[in-house]
Amino acid sequence: NIMNIPDLRNKKLEVTDIDEIKKFLNRATTIRVSFNSGEGYPITLPLSYGYEFTDDDKLIFYFHGGFNGVRYNKISEDGRVCIETDVFEKYHQAPPSATADYTSLVAFGDAVEVKDEEKEHAMREILKHCGYGYIDKKKKLFSVTSLFKVEVEKYTCKCKID
Repeated sequence: NIMNIPDLRNKKLEVTDIDEIKKFLNRATTIRVSFNSGEGYPITLPLSYGYEFTDDDKLIFYFHGGFNGVRYNKISEDGRVCIETDVFEKYHQAPPSATADYTSLVAFGDAVEVKDEEKEHAMREILKHCGYGYIDKKKKLFSVTSLFKVEVEKYTCKCKID
């Protein structure tokens, strides 16, 4: 149990089928990445992302940013992150109260800066998820953009649809 991260409590909501998780990740638009701040409180940023599953079903997230600022500095200090994404479906009555239908994924891993030839792959995965497939390398994209990957150590995905 890595980093004392608890398992999903309600196992009947757990999604383990990789194809279903891919469908969900394709629908989700934003990941929220929480960084250790070193100042007593974590900081969470909403980010565009790309992802892939390796041949052995390991989940990898990619995101980008500048060469300074919060995400770059926080990853340099401590790369441990928590990633969350979700797709909200609807609220509905569940007497005596109300409830929400949603799918969510929470992941944990170490963010590292992507270097050299891996940068183009990371950017292609981000652009693919965002609906684009073209990188104009003549615009010196990589000279002003840092790219990061998180090889996920543990994740849980759950779907609550009543």
